[in-house]
Amino acid sequence: MSVTLGSLSTASFTVENTGNTALTLSWETGSVPEGWSVGFHQLPPGDLGMHRQEYVVVSVVLPPETSAGIQSANIPVIVTGTTPGGDEVVRSAQVGVEVLPTAWVNLSTDRHQFQRVVPGEAQQGNLTVSNLGNVPCRVDLSVTSPEGWAVDLSQSSFQVLEAGESSIVPFTVTVERGADGGPLELLINATTTAAAGIPTIDSSLTLSASSSELVHDGGLFTYLDDIGVPSWVIGLAAFLLMLFLVAGFMLLRRSSGGVDPGEEIISAGMGGLGSFEQRRQAALDTGSAKEDLVSGSVSSDEIQEALDAANPVPKLSVPKPPGKPPPPSGAPPGL
Repeated sequence: MSVTLGSLSTASFTVENTGNTALTLSWETGSVPEGWSVGFHQLPPGDLGMHRQEYVVVSVVLPPETSAGIQSANIPVIVTGTTPGGDEVVRSAQVGVEVLPTAWVNLSTDRHQFQRVVPGEAQQGNLTVSNLGNVPCRVDLSVTSPEGWAVDLSQSSFQVLEAGESSIVPFTVTVERGADGGPLELLINATTTAAAGIPTIDSSLTLSASSSELVHDGGLFTYLDDIGVPSWVIGLAAFLLMLFLVAGFMLLRRSSGGVDPGEEIISAGMGGLGSFEQRRQAALDTGSAKEDLVSGSVSSDEIQEALDAANPVPKLSVPKPPGKPPPPSGAPPGL
């Protein structure tokens, strides 16, 4: 397999079952030199029917500055096939590795954050340009930044950067007054050029920046920032101030003693309602036993009156005297 430094390289081959029974497959890779990263680029087949074949893809990433050419070490690939009856057969393959000439540039810095940049003043950093490939190359540096921002590099190009060579480039970050305060990103690009036919790998680096004008609000923290007090000190002062205010509020609340909401509507000296316990007992009291119509005693007269009211008895008429009734007054004699 052909390997390009700085990228994932793969190689594929086939596995075939030439027997007359299906197989269950298990895969592994053998030991490789230190720094090599080897694996399967995709999941290898877990079973294989008779007279069937499948593809297997192996991947590898090699460490920087690996010399070009055929490597003395190979990548062992081992497969174990198991039949339904439990018999096993083991096969292995040795994958050879050829490293191609590669121009691979990498950028790094000792400082990624440029916060509260004061207009007209510069903040410094150091950029490290490294050739991680195995052939010499040319490197050109460029900057992409918003309007009003600038990244000034002490060196913008390297005619020849040897394999394994690194160089430090100091740079400054500045901002014009009135420019975007951020936060924003500044981009440093490295373009690689090598001989014809040689693969090249470029690099880029992102810086985070913001202007001090973003916090110019005329307050105490702005004044501290302007006189050069570190941002972590300002943050700690803000935290302590907030903690002091919260503690003062809690102490003030405790010293007030608490006021019952019911007492707020009673003028001073009006104690007619009594204490909280007395008011609660009065609210729960629905009447004493002597006033309770259910629990008190009832006289026999009251019981009789209730029965008479519920079942009224019709009055009985006076019985007629025996014999004929007397003649009506004023009737003629003989009747």
